Amino acid sequence: MILKKTLLTGFLASFLVLGSFAQEEVQAIKYAIYFKDKANSPYSVSRPEEFLSERAIKRRAKSGIKINETDLPVNPEYIKKVTELGFKFVAKANWSNYIIVAATDKVPPQKLKNLPFVKEVKEIYNKKTAKTDFFSMLMDEFGNGNAEPKKGNSGDNLATLPFWDYGTSLNQVNMIGIDYMHAKGYNGEGMVIAILDGGFFKVDELAPFYSLRENNQILGTWDFVMNEASVYEDNSHGMSVLSCIAGVKQGQLIGTGPKAKFFLLRSEDAATETISEMYNWEAAAVWADSAGADIINSSLGYTKFDNGIGDLSYANMDGNTAIVTKAADMAASKGILVVNSAGNEGSGPWKYVGAPADGDSVLAIGAVNKDRKIAGFSSRGPSFDGRVKPNVCAVGEGTLVSNTSGGIHFSNGTSFSGPLIAGAVACLWQANPTKSNMEIIDAIQRSAHKFSNPDNDYGYGIPNFGYADLILKSQTADSYYKTQKLLVYPNPIKDDEAFVDFFAMYDGVVTIKVSDLSGKTVAEKTASVFKHTQNRLSVKFFSSLATGTYVLTVTEGKEQFSAKFVK
Repeated sequence: MILKKTLLTGFLASFLVLGSFAQEEVQAIKYAIYFKDKANSPYSVSRPEEFLSERAIKRRAKSGIKINETDLPVNPEYIKKVTELGFKFVAKANWSNYIIVAATDKVPPQKLKNLPFVKEVKEIYNKKTAKTDFFSMLMDEFGNGNAEPKKGNSGDNLATLPFWDYGTSLNQVNMIGIDYMHAKGYNGEGMVIAILDGGFFKVDELAPFYSLRENNQILGTWDFVMNEASVYEDNSHGMSVLSCIAGVKQGQLIGTGPKAKFFLLRSEDAATETISEMYNWEAAAVWADSAGADIINSSLGYTKFDNGIGDLSYANMDGNTAIVTKAADMAASKGILVVNSAGNEGSGPWKYVGAPADGDSVLAIGAVNKDRKIAGFSSRGPSFDGRVKPNVCAVGEGTLVSNTSGGIHFSNGTSFSGPLIAGAVACLWQANPTKSNMEIIDAIQRSAHKFSNPDNDYGYGIPNFGYADLILKSQTADSYYKTQKLLVYPNPIKDDEAFVDFFAMYDGVVTIKVSDLSGKTVAEKTASVFKHTQNRLSVKFFSSLATGTYVLTVTEGKEQFSAKFVK
């Protein structure tokens, strides 16, 4: 099968080699074949345009990253020799110089070991030892199999909405200050996010993704489990993940990076849990890098596998051991910002973050609830070598996401706190395009509420992307605080409730007072605020006010800030 025609030129053609076997019976065994070298390659680091997109080349140049031999594609002659022995090509990983192949148990792996350019052969999947989750298998088999996004389905188009109504999703957006970034015009536009997941069920049909389809924000798809382009009939997990970033349903859900563009990549076989998925992850990350992705979102994590084959231990969570962690750090070394969910093992026997969240260049995301309290299931830190993990947190307990019918419902997991941050990263990077991935991560951590006192539950805490933007622009919190302008909305106020946006300097309580133009106080209340956060304060005493113009004042300590509004 093919991707969109626009993606079948230059660099991407090198990935679509030797066809697809998606319509054949699933192969019994998969191997990772490592090659000794890239000798006699038709590719050269002096001609990167033949295997890297223009975006990928520019991303490296921006951060002073040199193109080297790890970027070169796996030697196509080696792949050809392997497939001539009866093995089916599935995927390849240029960085580590291996390919994934599939075969029946009638094709002996010894044939591979006899090839002079083969360094190592690892069995990474065997149908006999893999446990199959029946429900997930049904989800992976059910659907229309259409690889092209459909148009004409009902939904809300962000490009034509007169205003954005977050509805109940306001809490998960406001908690990390990304509604503030949206109000400043930063919505992820111009950024490209690759989502690595287990499938994107009916993203080509469901209403929350109508805006995504209508505005051509899906740049391409690929399935690294089956070596085909179709991902819309597979597991629904990636669909819900995508809705956290780009879902649009006016009055119910607005994602954190709704105008970003996407590559939707299936690396996970949701029906099983085998080490092959870590190898798929690297292959997908290499693909995303070559295609020019700025950000990778991975709501995936690896610790234990079917029947104990290839199990990782906590001692392996040192940032340097798991193949998927090394791949994530390699992606970061290419200038990509990798966002990975911390895991849902906080209340279980494992407890700690999994791979690749343990990577030292990976932004690992824990989960909190609507009240900013750590979720019991959120995986804890530190990494085995003592680094702060998770890095930061977002809403992952009671996150609003799309379900399989296109409705919006609450769901739990760091799978959803992760993409909330990934979409926010797109907005922050859009606002600061000259910064590197590591500079963006540093600012996000510095903006978090526990940065000065991180712990093993929250890491550095809940970030505020408005404050992170100030940090990247070398503006101090104090200068911003003293020159801020209160935002009262809607204005005019017609109903009982209105909101006030206020950037607080300290954790504590502020006073909100409403006065008429003569200076007489007509209403007053207090509200809790969080340090270095663009707090959204709810005010509900307007129904008793007569029509007219008023002044709202917020007092924090000795400082006062005022704004006029109309009732």
